[in-house]
Amino acid sequence: MNLKMMRIIKLKLIIFFAATVAFSDALACDMCGCAMGGNYTGIYPQFTQNLIGITYQNRDFKHPFTSLNFNGESRVLSDNFDSYELWGRFYLSPRIQVLAFLPYRVHSRKESLRTTRISGIGDMAAMVNYTVFNTADTTRIKLKHSLLAGVGVKLPTGKYQQRDDSGSSLPAQFQVGNGAYALTGNLNYTLRYRNWGAQFDFNYRYNTINEWQYRFGNQVALNANVFYMWVQNSLVILPSMGISFEHYQKDEEYGVVKPETGGEIALLNAGADVYFKQFFARANIQKPIEQNLPFAQPNAGVRMNFSVGVSF
Repeated sequence: MNLKMMRIIKLKLIIFFAATVAFSDALACDMCGCAMGGNYTGIYPQFTQNLIGITYQNRDFKHPFTSLNFNGESRVLSDNFDSYELWGRFYLSPRIQVLAFLPYRVHSRKESLRTTRISGIGDMAAMVNYTVFNTADTTRIKLKHSLLAGVGVKLPTGKYQQRDDSGSSLPAQFQVGNGAYALTGNLNYTLRYRNWGAQFDFNYRYNTINEWQYRFGNQVALNANVFYMWVQNSLVILPSMGISFEHYQKDEEYGVVKPETGGEIALLNAGADVYFKQFFARANIQKPIEQNLPFAQPNAGVRMNFSVGVSF
């Protein structure tokens, strides 16, 4: 690829993402998304290899000053969510891959009169992806692409009835689990020309009701990212950037819609992956660029993701 062609491709990518941001209206984060967020899973160039890794995620939220953001006489100030997740991707056949996720969550809440901290195993999840097509191994063409489609299930393995030191039951959104099954669907499309590429993800989650008659709203997440693969012998460095959009429907309790829930958020993504032989590491930051949420919902801060793992 000559210098002129490289400049044209870079300009087109910049224009595409600038237009995407400019035409994004109604963007936000919902309280139910606090513990359930983190839909962006990153980019993995080892398309046909098994993977196992550990991911750390951090999310923080600032609560507004409203009558709904009080726990008795104590004003709720902020929430912080840490997640340590063991995960793996395994190929049953060249076209079928299985992914499994086991999170351990640590949630802390600062109030004017107390600080509450809970922890425990979160909701486990599993997914099966089918490779609709993949031209990554084709040498006859320079423009390569792939499409995966998958379905999954989230299991109610996490605690969802924990209380603070005053004996008050903590909100459903703050629990390390939600006590209900969820069904998921996803599409993943990757386009690559030589060392440049783009990846697009679509994720949908359908939540069921738990025994407390609480049902989290269904969720939709869209991710679009561009990346560049710098290869030097066994070392691969893959910087990426892009945008994410998440939509949360309103929750229901005993069949009644909770008006203070639901919303949307848009985020800018920036990160880098490093691969050396069979080992890899990743750092990714997502910064909210606009939020649209009910008046009592907390504002989301910067999200951070770090992963290490091995392919085999």
